[in-house]
Amino acid sequence: MGRLVSRILLLTAAMLLIGAALFRTSMGDDAGPATPGTTSPDDATIIRELFAQLEAQQEEIFSARVAYRWCLTTHRKPEHTPEHVRAVIDSYDLLGSPDSLRDLVFTLHPEPTPPDPPYETRTFYMLGDKRRADTSDNGIQLVDSDHEMIFEGVNSQLTIDHRSKSSVHLTSVEDFRCYPPVPREGLRAENFRIIEQTDDQLTIEMLPPPDATADFIPSRYTFDRATGVMTHYTQWAYGQLDREVWQRALTEYPGGIVMPALRIATAYRDGALSALRVFIIEEAEYNGHVEEDRFVMPVAEGTVLVDGRFPEAQVHRTKVATDDVRSILVPVSLPTASVASSGGPRWQLVWILNGIALIVIATVLWRRASLSPAGPQQGRAHHSESS
Repeated sequence: MGRLVSRILLLTAAMLLIGAALFRTSMGDDAGPATPGTTSPDDATIIRELFAQLEAQQEEIFSARVAYRWCLTTHRKPEHTPEHVRAVIDSYDLLGSPDSLRDLVFTLHPEPTPPDPPYETRTFYMLGDKRRADTSDNGIQLVDSDHEMIFEGVNSQLTIDHRSKSSVHLTSVEDFRCYPPVPREGLRAENFRIIEQTDDQLTIEMLPPPDATADFIPSRYTFDRATGVMTHYTQWAYGQLDREVWQRALTEYPGGIVMPALRIATAYRDGALSALRVFIIEEAEYNGHVEEDRFVMPVAEGTVLVDGRFPEAQVHRTKVATDDVRSILVPVSLPTASVASSGGPRWQLVWILNGIALIVIATVLWRRASLSPAGPQQGRAHHSESS
């Protein structure tokens, strides 16, 4: 009987080993194309190298001075499908003359109708974590380690908020050279696969997630192989194109940084163009000298100051001119610190716990005192009185 059981066990083990070997063969452990939903080892190596280039790009710029033209318009015409918009964009030489950008914008019938010309000429400065953009209407956008400020020269109004708390997009170096959107878990090579590669370009797409629905369409990203700069991407949502971006005319600027001279970003809603944003670099220098005093915000007497750092914005006029508005700002903690006020729930809990702890300590001391022998104490007291 024991031999029979042993033979059965050996046969079962052999069948399991054979089955595992057949499974590995069917999954393509050896060379061969990757199955749908997987990334081949060779592809993963290439994609990891690409992502390493992207990480290096995001760390290579510590200062910048960029003169550029910029426009942002909104659109509502249902006939402006992605195919139509691509054809219109390709019909204009946007680096050829300023009029081409104007003509492109008005061909796509923006609503509401923007000024003519529909773009601004701006200058962008960056130094470490500080940045500033001077607009053509005497406006200033300024970001430092603590604040975001927007000065509107037309009505002499300065709006201030905590950094990253403003609802207004403020220009950053990523507006001139953007990167693939980074998911919460980060850019991982195993989540992408190569769709096409030539000597000059590499195109990858995101693999479907485990919970992908039937209308899932993967986002695709194309890169220049020599520099690693992304040149095109499409992002989809619910089976429809959501965003499409082109980064063209890659140029090496003073400072050794390669940037696209032209960046076009489109957004869509219900299959039609909803927004168009264009950046055209006219002159740029990276990692050169940028003056520290570029990042101060002087204000004139009578400037309307809107301080949004408080739960309710405080509005008043400055009584005197100052070289930097930060010298007259009242220090304010970040909004998340408001829970630490004396009336906040956390502090109430602290007070309650402290009170309980004091009651416990007092009870322990009282019990020790009540249980201690009384004789010697009375004797010492009696001796003291008799002396």
